[in-house]
Amino acid sequence: MTEIDSRTELWKIINALGIDNEGQGAEIGTWTGDTAYSILDKWGGTLYMIDPYRHLSDWNMPFNKEPSEMENICIIIYPFL
Repeated sequence: MTEIDSRTELWKIINALGIDNEGQGAEIGTWTGDTAYSILDKWGGTLYMIDPYRHLSDWNMPFNKEPSEMENICIIIYPFL
């Protein structure tokens, strides 16, 4: 089994499982895009990033950010679109 130290190394497991560039995956809760970026940078498959990326007026949680902060995430992953 491949060991990893953080979520940003998930690409190591994907590669160890032999999921090639034709593979597809999903990340539920993409938030800052760091994990998605590391996966896409090391693996050529398709990654679906699932996150509301919008401020939810009735959800009072720390990660419920304003739209401007969410736009920064899109900038991070733009090269892979």
